[in-house]
Amino acid sequence: MAHALVIEDEILIAMQIEAILEAAGISTIDIAAAEADAILLALAHRPDIITSDVRLAKGDGPHAVKTIAQSIGTIPVIFITGSSYFYTFTTYMQKFLVISGGVNAKTASLIMSLALVVFMIMQPIFGLISDKLGIRNNMRLFTGLAMLTVVPILHMIRASDNPYAIFALILIGLTIAAFYTPIAGLLKAELFPAEVRALGVGLPYAIGNALFGGTAEYTALSLRSIGFESAYFYYVAAIVGTAFVSSLMMPDLRKRGYLDGDGNIERHEK
Repeated sequence: MAHALVIEDEILIAMQIEAILEAAGISTIDIAAAEADAILLALAHRPDIITSDVRLAKGDGPHAVKTIAQSIGTIPVIFITGSSYFYTFTTYMQKFLVISGGVNAKTASLIMSLALVVFMIMQPIFGLISDKLGIRNNMRLFTGLAMLTVVPILHMIRASDNPYAIFALILIGLTIAAFYTPIAGLLKAELFPAEVRALGVGLPYAIGNALFGGTAEYTALSLRSIGFESAYFYYVAAIVGTAFVSSLMMPDLRKRGYLDGDGNIERHEK
């Protein structure tokens, strides 16, 4: 069985991550709420996987991971990001429309089909926008807008009985996601040198999406079943908010990434 170290200073989030890992067959060595504790625990137990928040009350998640990697070598790391946002507006949305919004199943299917076709057409357009703005600015736009709008958008979708209004609201959510989806591959590739790029991109991506994207529907339905469906809206906002903090710390990958820059991605540039 694989063993994970959870770096998270919010105990409720940490417990949820631990439960998700356990369901995936991964045992949790310990939960570290501070940077110094995370480093000590990692050196003592040598985990197979690390999940980490970006900002900690006492320290910095990425800096802890960097220190750990320098001491014990390459290790898969999952930084909690915005997968749950994307999955909410794609795979879960049709079910949300039917069971929470009271939309007819055929109408919900038609709304989502049309919205996803438009979303597909957006991809090259937003790719061109990214070429002009840069990956860092696209990430800041995606995470900032998603963090601010996901809660009111989901509330309005649930309350509306107008299919045209629902379609428009979903399209707003997908348009925000389109700031990220065309650059996702490039963003991840920039983080790793060529000799470990396939492993560095593929493994954390697969695990991260399984844990925080693939569980979006399960989390939403579980909260709904106990009468706290709205808590899921804030859960998604909190996860995207973590990614927003990370994007504020991100250097200019055109200068510091591994594809076109010098690879010094740890250097922060304003």
